[in-house]
Amino acid sequence: MVQREALLFLSGGASAEHAVALRSAQNVYPYVEKACLDMQGDFPGTAMDLLPVWIASDGRWFLLNAEYTKNWPGLLEPEFLKEILPNLAQVALLPLAGALGLGVWQDDQKIGEWRVSAIFAMLHGPCGEDGRLQGLAEFFGVPIVGSGLSGSVVNMDKVLMKALLEQKQIPCARYRSFCRAELRQNARSRSLFYKHLAEQLFDVWQCEALYVKPARMGSSIGISQIREPQALEEAVRLALCHDQKLLIEEGLCALELELAVIEDTGGELIVSGAAQIQSYGRFYSYEQKYFP
Repeated sequence: MVQREALLFLSGGASAEHAVALRSAQNVYPYVEKACLDMQGDFPGTAMDLLPVWIASDGRWFLLNAEYTKNWPGLLEPEFLKEILPNLAQVALLPLAGALGLGVWQDDQKIGEWRVSAIFAMLHGPCGEDGRLQGLAEFFGVPIVGSGLSGSVVNMDKVLMKALLEQKQIPCARYRSFCRAELRQNARSRSLFYKHLAEQLFDVWQCEALYVKPARMGSSIGISQIREPQALEEAVRLALCHDQKLLIEEGLCALELELAVIEDTGGELIVSGAAQIQSYGRFYSYEQKYFP
């Protein structure tokens, strides 16, 4: 079987941010596709296939045809999935000699095999942005778009990020971190423990609100803003639905800005202009980010 080169485009993913990833793919994939076509036009001898792969919520990988890549968010609709799933070929990664391969199967028959030359991961959250995929790419020596292994690990873990900021004496919001096992120790007097903890933090930090967050989740999923001590228990329960580790952070009244930073092939950093976050309601929630 002829082994061709492939740019592997991934979206979906087995995380709570599955839907966000598909919406991002809807915006990004057409430009990746155009760039590949332009490259082939400029370099006619280039034999690289663009392989759009959807990672389902249960972890299975499927190769999408051109028709389905025009509607990535459609993969969230049960009726659409019921219609197309029988037609989708399944994908598996293959270890090759000094490289990463990709095999495609249809009806238990292998219909193609590629050598992965690069990965464009349009994935959000755990198993996409947290270093696991980046580590796999690094292990096989495959370039991957986005942050590298260490940057992904640090960026995804809010507690680890805070510790590094503190070490470098970069001011950040005050916080307390907990893991599920620590909180279990107070299970018998849970309501009283959370109430006293919240009262203590409100008093020491002198803030109007606290934020409770899963340590390793994005898109504001699992985050709660609380203004009353008795609300902490429910907020912790929600955060622990998404991670074994959480943090409680002081609420700050501040201007919120975001910037993009890209490192070019020469190692120089390109920094975008600043964009101000315009939020309404209690905080910049999942709904505000993705359903403006």
